[in-house]
Amino acid sequence: MNCPACRHENRPGAKFCEQCAAPITRLCAGCGAELRPTAKFCDECGAATVGSRQFPSAPNNQQPNNEQPVPPRLHSQASRRQNPAIEVRDRGRTQAGHRSLR
Repeated sequence: MNCPACRHENRPGAKFCEQCAAPITRLCAGCGAELRPTAKFCDECGAATVGSRQFPSAPNNQQPNNEQPVPPRLHSQASRRQNPAIEVRDRGRTQAGHRSLR
């Protein structure tokens, strides 16, 4: 079967192109079932395959995510800085702790 994106010849039954990783198999627009390449109607729900869609894009076709995950500890510290009530409460505890140590 030829890839719809790059026209590379793939083995029969392949779901993704071995050349560009584009999805090869079609899905029924009505129920989402996988369709055979020559199907005119879905064998799950009977819907016509006109308007059928390709598999969702392969993971390597997605846009890169440049956001770095924030470690939980740093995230909680950032939340404290953004919430004045927590900051005041924490400052009071710190001052009380220093007084008891003196």
